[in-house]
Amino acid sequence: MIHAPSFAAGAPPARLLSKSNFVRGYDCPVRVKYAVARKASTKQDDEFLRLLAEGGFQFEKLVRHAWPGEEVRGDIKDPLGAHGKTIEAIRSLLAAGGGVLHEATLVHGGRAARVDMLRVLPNAVELCEIKAKSFKGTSDVKDAGRVITSPESNLVGMRGIRSTWLRYLADVAFQTVVAEEALFAAGLGMLTVRPRLILANSNIPCGRYDTFANLRIDASSAIKNGRMTSEDVAWVVEPPAYFRSPLIAEVDVTAEVGLLRTGNAKSRSAAWHRKTIVQLIEDATAIATGAHAPDIEPELGFKCRDCEFNAPGNDAQSSGFEQCWGERTQAAKSLVTLYYGKGYVPTAQVAAVGQLKDGAMSRAPEWIVDVIDRHPGSTAITVGGLPHDCGKGLRAVTRNMQIAAERTGVPQHAPDLCAEVQQKLLRDGRPCTLHFLDFETSMACLPFAPGMRPYETIAFQFSCHSIPFDGTQPDYAKTSHAQWVNPSDEAA
Repeated sequence: MIHAPSFAAGAPPARLLSKSNFVRGYDCPVRVKYAVARKASTKQDDEFLRLLAEGGFQFEKLVRHAWPGEEVRGDIKDPLGAHGKTIEAIRSLLAAGGGVLHEATLVHGGRAARVDMLRVLPNAVELCEIKAKSFKGTSDVKDAGRVITSPESNLVGMRGIRSTWLRYLADVAFQTVVAEEALFAAGLGMLTVRPRLILANSNIPCGRYDTFANLRIDASSAIKNGRMTSEDVAWVVEPPAYFRSPLIAEVDVTAEVGLLRTGNAKSRSAAWHRKTIVQLIEDATAIATGAHAPDIEPELGFKCRDCEFNAPGNDAQSSGFEQCWGERTQAAKSLVTLYYGKGYVPTAQVAAVGQLKDGAMSRAPEWIVDVIDRHPGSTAITVGGLPHDCGKGLRAVTRNMQIAAERTGVPQHAPDLCAEVQQKLLRDGRPCTLHFLDFETSMACLPFAPGMRPYETIAFQFSCHSIPFDGTQPDYAKTSHAQWVNPSDEAA
């Protein structure tokens, strides 16, 4: 096991592991290294713009109104100073009997966590991560304020933490570990850390105050600075003091965090196979602080398709993807386009996992590495050069269609597609009118109008092209077009 180095209070490391960088590298320790080094990323602006478009910042404003408190956001360039400010604020609230802190920073052992909301109680702190993510909570408005616990939360399935919730829970677990260590080091170890997820209940309709239109965003400075502050979001009609929207669902994730701390953290990394999240945090901290260099070769495989560091390099440096694959980059970029290629079964299947060796799992190269290494120096390796997929199921059928299309240059179609088109679209040669419909829709965390629910879809554009068909061929000269678009900001 790799142990992260300890740091004296007056001598912080040159680099700290943040919760965001930890989550970004959850499936690959090399990504932790690239994230901390600020390698060019395809997702640098994605998260900010997504939250802006979906109303994530507005949802946070809604939550803060329900639990007002002091914002202790510190200078990102001085994490220890921000940590000190947070500890001082916690002591003050304890003396006053409790209270709420927003964007509090805690630092310990080479890692730092900025907590969205920290509710300080006499004997505990409730660590709340605010996420504008849809959650199927109660449909009874009278029951909306109740804290939801496991198993009712349905975040855990037969195989452990559900994949759709893994990153969110890993985020909270990281913060919990840092908070416990930081509070203990500050002499506040008597405080129990209770992790929470604050989510958007998609089963509750909104009212007057919690609509998208009731919270206006001035995005000009936010886009320029790359971050949003509370001053950039303003009420149109401010709710009563301490108004708690029934859209807010609070989930106690103590049990789920416990599963990650004691069991398999479900990382896709070869180095972190079956490790707990505590072990992942220790290893990632060592990488972030420069105490350990991750091994690239075992991590190469189809998961590289999702690597955010497959972006043009900056400052005359290669991208992270290119740095990992080296001369094999072009071949790897081609092969990862294979449809659901993780499940590809070549004629001579390569074992994915070997035997235990020196306490760690020994892994054979994935098929991508194996294919490339069998053709050293070749940059012309493409999906079309792969052998037939010997697997089963619809995904294997689709993979073989893709391989055949790239190999022959001829478009492929499912065997029953022509029959479906002939029977259902062309009505077996009977005269008819063909209609081609297109809708444009939108959805947001906070609903567009009272009575709607979070992330409920609304259509704002409609288009239909109609073409007469005489039973033999379409008469394109008689194509007609109908359309509608909502020009206002109000819900249709």
